[in-house]
Amino acid sequence: MYFIHVATLTVAINSQEQSLIPLLLLNNFAEIKSFVFKKFDRQNLFQLACSDVTEHFRLVLFFFCIMIVALAQEGRDYHKILPTYLLVIIMMLAGEGVADSIKHAFIGIHIIIITLYYIMITVSFYKVNLII
Repeated sequence: MYFIHVATLTVAINSQEQSLIPLLLLNNFAEIKSFVFKKFDRQNLFQLACSDVTEHFRLVLFFFCIMIVALAQEGRDYHKILPTYLLVIIMMLAGEGVADSIKHAFIGIHIIIITLYYIMITVSFYKVNLII
């Protein structure tokens, strides 16, 4: 499954017209629609936040691998493709971040969760990472 995701991202970055990028960004907003109208409690919100963090880490890892392969294939003329790749990668990561922020904002409004709970989630992330 990860190979398909990496292959899709590679095709999206390497295509001349880059017409697949808006489709991938719109997929994030479809994710908002599917999560906004569900009922969440604190435990489900924690699991959602954890899955978003893993998804962002996975995307950064995939983009790093794609970038390394592209730079290795380009050879000494890597400076020609570097700005294009970086622009697309930043645009896709920013789209993912905006979509997740909107999703968490809507969920927070509907279940009236104060920011303190998100701070507690962040602290628990740090505790888990420091223990491991």
